[in-house]
Amino acid sequence: MQKHLVIYTLFILAMFILNVAIWATPLLAFDGDPLAGTLYHNIFVYFCHQKISRSLCLFEGPDGFFIADCIPQQGGYVNDNLRQVSIIQEGVLGYKFPVCARDISIYLGMLLAGLAYARFYRLDNKEFPDPLYLIIALIPIGVDGGLQLLSGFGFDLPFIGMYESTNLKRIVTGFIAGAVIPFYILPILNRFFGKRQKIKKEAKK
Repeated sequence: MQKHLVIYTLFILAMFILNVAIWATPLLAFDGDPLAGTLYHNIFVYFCHQKISRSLCLFEGPDGFFIADCIPQQGGYVNDNLRQVSIIQEGVLGYKFPVCARDISIYLGMLLAGLAYARFYRLDNKEFPDPLYLIIALIPIGVDGGLQLLSGFGFDLPFIGMYESTNLKRIVTGFIAGAVIPFYILPILNRFFGKRQKIKKEAKK
């Protein structure tokens, strides 16, 4: 198998497994499967802060499962328990996804854009778009997340006060960022491994 095809396949496979694990975790929690605890506390803890106030939850109501904010978004900072995985809203039990709303959309955006990449570029492509596009795509998440981070450190921002984003903003800004990353990371990986292969060939001469 050609190296660029291996790179692309591994990238898509990794993103697919990651997304499936994210969406499966609350379902496993409802079933009482101990794997859910492992995913929450031993795996995804390295991917995300896991604040329940910034997360979406899978709830099981009388009419079946539905997704909603774990905690109603009030626009104010919440210093919550990072290890809390479940919550009850209006008598309905919900389990949070193992990563926050922003990270869900980043990883989903990376998977969908990775699949779309093959439609627009050859898999052995080593040229990425103008970096300006990446910078533009990262501005929304940088502003939204940056202001939120400063407020988390206790900074009362001018004209804004203590800023806390909402899950809707996190989803939108995260998806924008995630949807551009594959168009840069895949060519970079092709360049890196292509260069290593060239060095090995020259070393054998």
